[in-house]
Amino acid sequence: MTIRDLDEKLVGILSEYSNELRDRFPDDGRESVSKSDLSELSRQTFYALNEMRKSIIEYLSEDR
Repeated sequence: MTIRDLDEKLVGILSEYSNELRDRFPDDGRESVSKSDLSELSRQTFYALNEMRKSIIEYLSEDR
């Protein structure tokens, strides 16, 4: 994997995270944030960060 490959992978993870949050939490300003919303935000943030961690470890673990 090259740095470019890693960058593309990380951009993809961030894009997926952004799309997921936009789908779940529309920006219409009509609703208050609930505990359930915060829980879901925490879960999605963990998933995105974990995928990024795995991608970075994979990159660093490759023989060059």
